[in-house]
Amino acid sequence: MLWQWLLQSGQLKHEKTVVNGIDQAVGAFIGLFAGKNIGWW
Repeated sequence: MLWQWLLQSGQLKHEKTVVNGIDQAVGAFIGLFAGKNIGWW
């Protein structure tokens, strides 16, 4: 697939924000829409 080739060649990069614990879920969700966190869908 094209995206796999782009990742391997270094032309495409991905980032994500990871939070630990269910108690952090609400803050992480709000941060996603506030532009503070990067999500991976």
